[in-house]
Amino acid sequence: MTITANRCARCGGPVYAHQRFCEQCGAPVGASPGAAAPVGQPGSVAPQRQSGMTGCCVAAVVGFLIVFCFGLALAALAAYLLSPSFSFGP
Repeated sequence: MTITANRCARCGGPVYAHQRFCEQCGAPVGASPGAAAPVGQPGSVAPQRQSGMTGCCVAAVVGFLIVFCFGLALAALAAYLLSPSFSFGP
């Protein structure tokens, strides 16, 4: 059994028999080429897709900043402990 797709009159994307709206542009199936999808109907606004790299890049930058700040704090502590004016006792 083969499933065939019709084409959306608005954007040319594939539209299958069970769909009421085009997945590409949100136009109702059977709409004329210039017709817009009705406001408030499912598919009236095409979702904006983000690349998967956005979250990965944000996580990498945050991780770098955490490690960098930890390194600065550790260096400051080492400098304080190794300074001539520091002593453990009275």
